[in-house]
Amino acid sequence: MIERNMLNLFENEKEKSANEDIIEYSSKWISKDELYLHKDVRNAVYYLVDTINKEIYIGYCSNLGNRVKFNRKEIPNWDMFKYETIKPEYINIKGKIESHAIRAFASFLENGANEPFLKISEFKLKNKAWAKRK
Repeated sequence: MIERNMLNLFENEKEKSANEDIIEYSSKWISKDELYLHKDVRNAVYYLVDTINKEIYIGYCSNLGNRVKFNRKEIPNWDMFKYETIKPEYINIKGKIESHAIRAFASFLENGANEPFLKISEFKLKNKAWAKRK
């Protein structure tokens, strides 16, 4: 996507080569118990996983500590998370980045929008509102 400028991010090839990636940092999977260590993370797309009920929720935030809470109604029993921080020059499109991540997961996992999927896993995508943004 980046190489073909599918998100229309670059004015010209010179700008493209200077900004090869829109993600500044990608974390490993982290236990819910360590959320407090990451509360100051800014401008990120995050992934919450409930490994018992096999559910996934994807969102974006300006501040991880303010957005991600232990008992989220969409996925109240999440126990693992990861996040990807977005380079400052792409913060204005973080909603589009989130939507792309949700759509990618929805193409593989059962989802609340009743979109066709490949069912490569027993996990289910818990995001619902994204289908309204098509």
